[in-house]
Amino acid sequence: MAKRRKATHIHQYRRFNIRKSGEEPYFIFKCQIEGCTHHVSREMVVGNQSICWNCTAPFQMSYKATYLAKPVCNNCRSRKYSDTKDDGAKEQQKVMSIEDRLDEILGRDLF
Repeated sequence: MAKRRKATHIHQYRRFNIRKSGEEPYFIFKCQIEGCTHHVSREMVVGNQSICWNCTAPFQMSYKATYLAKPVCNNCRSRKYSDTKDDGAKEQQKVMSIEDRLDEILGRDLF
């Protein structure tokens, strides 16, 4: 029996469903680096090192990352959600600055 060789690189996983449509899905994760034939089940991929699809930095796969077809690190995931929150804050800041300018022009002091 041939010995298994240990991978010399960090895998970049992508999720695939190997069951037919209409059946309950069974997801596996395959390495997408050219020439690599590594694949592992969803339960076994948690805790493995992977390369982020956005920033290409290595990260440890979490259970939340297994829900994405192309897993990303926590920094990229939190950046995605923080950008939408920042837009609302920027709009609020614009409104406040316009109100302040109007108060200055009209000579009103609310407080």
